[in-house]
Amino acid sequence: MEFAELDIKSKTGKNEVDTFEITLARGSRAVDNRKISGDHFDLRKYSGVARSGDRIVIEIHPDSITPSGETTKVIITIPII
Repeated sequence: MEFAELDIKSKTGKNEVDTFEITLARGSRAVDNRKISGDHFDLRKYSGVARSGDRIVIEIHPDSITPSGETTKVIITIPII
């Protein structure tokens, strides 16, 4: 398994993410959950903990996007194989 750095950017470049939550999940439980300030996270922090079958779940809440106006929470799930 190889992990890299993660940057959260909008497609248009008009919005910025101030904070987001990232969870390493195994089955139905969270192995690690972090609230990140900014738009960057180094996924290599999970390289010693993550197993095949786990997943990384990223949640971006609408109130953490500037300029505001977004109304939908964004959830991205990345399976680890």
